[in-house]
Amino acid sequence: MLSIRCLCSRLTATASSRPCLTAANEASVFKSSSCSAAPTVCLQALARPHAGPGRSSRQVRAAAAAEAVEAAVPKALAVDFTVLAACAQELQAGWVPAKVEQILQTDEQTICMRLRTVSASGWLHISWHPTSFHLCMGPPPVRGAASEAFSFGEQLGGSLRGLVLLQAGLPQPWERVVALGLSSRPSDPISHTLYFEAMGRYSNVLLVDQDSGKIKAAGRQIGGSQSRLRQLQVGGSYHLPPPAPGLDPGQPRSEADWVDIVTKTTEQLGDQKGRAASWQQGLVRAFQGVSPGLVKDLAARAGVDAAAPPAQLDQAAWQELHSAWSAWLSAILTGTSPIWT
Repeated sequence: MLSIRCLCSRLTATASSRPCLTAANEASVFKSSSCSAAPTVCLQALARPHAGPGRSSRQVRAAAAAEAVEAAVPKALAVDFTVLAACAQELQAGWVPAKVEQILQTDEQTICMRLRTVSASGWLHISWHPTSFHLCMGPPPVRGAASEAFSFGEQLGGSLRGLVLLQAGLPQPWERVVALGLSSRPSDPISHTLYFEAMGRYSNVLLVDQDSGKIKAAGRQIGGSQSRLRQLQVGGSYHLPPPAPGLDPGQPRSEADWVDIVTKTTEQLGDQKGRAASWQQGLVRAFQGVSPGLVKDLAARAGVDAAAPPAQLDQAAWQELHSAWSAWLSAILTGTSPIWT
């Protein structure tokens, strides 16, 4: 069976990255050896000699070496739906059920949960940082007095410590939200749900009481002055984010119908922008759960130029693209554990 992890190769971690979930190893979104919420420091931002007159041969060699390292290091990419689905599936397969032994908040936007199963223990890192948001198993967090300064971590610890993680999945099809269900005992119904919303600068972590549907704690509280559509405040009701526009990829479609949808969406997009659009842009716009990174993977597997307009693709190219699309869809829908909670 085709594994989702094979489809996440574009996010391969550097050799220095610590092991996370198996799929998350290949879907790492940060390059440091720890799961911190601090933004990845790009090599471009590091001070180094620049080209110019009067430079010594040593400076030239240093600049060339820095550029070679920069080219060799994989760039950190965003967590998309495919990555989250892989992480949720493997968290469900490898860490459920698990007792929550400890919760630490290592900085303003990262929490770490120590999980223990019958055979292993590890730390689940969750960050809602706007640019390096992630969810993965990682190394033990650095302990210090700073963890005591964050009330959110204390609130989570007071509510979840001693509970059992019973479920990890995506509560809404094709959306970047992971739900972790917890209860007092494995045989009991879920009493608390921890939601991780991986949505860029709108990323968030929220603890919700299962019976009342009320928010008990939030990494970021959103009031009416910040959003008229969706408020997220302690004591208020929790509602999942509104679904993104686009068609459901899981609906059965023939190859001809799929090609027609992508082509027409691309043409409409081109008319709106006043210039020709690529089939990649059309595919991202046409279906839910599809990111530019995923489409680049599909294009690479099919051997098709992602920037080409639909009119430049012949029948063989469309067939290869649809085959790659079907393989991705099969991996999503037939994973080793259920995706949807």
